[in-house]
Amino acid sequence: MSEQESQPLPNVPFAIPELQSIADVIRGYVKYLQSLSPPPQERIHVLEDVEKRLRTQLSSGGAQIQMALDAEETAELLEAMIGFIGLIKRLFPQNQERDQVISTVNYWRLRLISIITEHIDE
Repeated sequence: MSEQESQPLPNVPFAIPELQSIADVIRGYVKYLQSLSPPPQERIHVLEDVEKRLRTQLSSGGAQIQMALDAEETAELLEAMIGFIGLIKRLFPQNQERDQVISTVNYWRLRLISIITEHIDE
């Protein structure tokens, strides 16, 4: 493992409602993955673990949530966001609500990438 890979990833600031929605995105995407034949069990396991830890943190009622994600979990979360956006585009007709959901999830994804990229460049 390189020195960069062993460094902890930076904290990414998200509001509590955003984190709750991100957990919902993960849950929805996992349901989609489970419908595939054969389902990608490793991806499902990683995403379910991330969602479970996120929901546990959210249920603790704290004002601030800290959840460490390793590089694999972060990559799977980013892929789940991209996949979720793709599903929304395929399953729902274009309208303002659909476009807002896509925009919001894409914003979270880009914010996460930006913060991680800044951390790696340091």
